Amino acid sequence: MAEARALAEDFPLPVVIKSADESGCWWTVPVHDRPGLDRWAEQALSARHRAPYLVEELLTGSKFHVETITVDGMHLVAGITPEGGASPLAEAERAGVRATVRALLDLVGYECGTTRTDVLVGARGSRIAAAVEPGRDRRRDGPSRAAAATGSERGTDR
Repeated sequence: MAEARALAEDFPLPVVIKSADESGCWWTVPVHDRPGLDRWAEQALSARHRAPYLVEELLTGSKFHVETITVDGMHLVAGITPEGGASPLAEAERAGVRATVRALLDLVGYECGTTRTDVLVGARGSRIAAAVEPGRDRRRDGPSRAAAATGSERGTDR
């Protein structure tokens, strides 16, 4: 925990610190200031959260769900949907969201299938918050439901 704390102290605040509890569930805590970092450390000790710890920038902005379809490595953005009262995006912002999501899919080598990516749009542009492949089993080592049914894995090698 001392290593995570030291890392968080080196980051510009605010940050998010993530860790797993004994059952494997992720615990996510936003830390806005130094007293918040002290509270996180106390809670981590009492809750028996253990390494690995992940320290990330706290992303802010309006949230959008981005649906994509990928065939032979070509990514089509099928929809950009605002969440929680977010205002519709101007075309330049929509282009930025599309480029950000496509760059992520290219980076991970995604070749075929569908994805939903959560993107936050704020003062620093489009930022990836999360990405999932619908139909992927929650098991870490198992194939997607589509792969189990067809015998062919989609997306990246797993």
